Amino acid sequence: MTDVKPTSIIEGAIDQDETERVGDAYFDAIARRDVDAAVALWRTGGRENVRGQVDTTAPEGVREFLSGLFGPFPDLAFEVVEKTIQDDRGSYRWKATGTFDIHGIIHAAEAVLGQPVPYTVSPRRPGDPAELVAAVAKARRVLNWQAGNSDLDQVISSAWNWYVKDRGRT
Repeated sequence: MTDVKPTSIIEGAIDQDETERVGDAYFDAIARRDVDAAVALWRTGGRENVRGQVDTTAPEGVREFLSGLFGPFPDLAFEVVEKTIQDDRGSYRWKATGTFDIHGIIHAAEAVLGQPVPYTVSPRRPGDPAELVAAVAKARRVLNWQAGNSDLDQVISSAWNWYVKDRGRT
């Protein structure tokens, strides 16, 4: 009689307990804003897929995705709402909350453009909302719209190039 491994066990795959340990450690690292620790949990070539928002490859794609989230949201907080683990796959449903920092966007624009960006801080105007809430998944579902790019530097560069081309400015 020969040793036959069950077909559900794949050479090099991790079991359900290890899958949960790694997933929990990943979200714990994100909660601590420790991008290096979160990225270290990915094997090279692993896929980070956040439905409707990002589909990227580890390690650098994951690093760019997480860094892009933390930049404009200095108090960004992640909370795991639900998780499902099966064998070597884990699905985590999470929510993120935070305050958008316009100064982070201005500094990013200055870095991309290589020049100061003039701005004025003014009080809220009558009729301006006190709070704005974005729901990317809902925009995709209701409007059938998905952002083509979520990398802040590329978004700024693309918008600036359009502005210069459209207006004939530098």
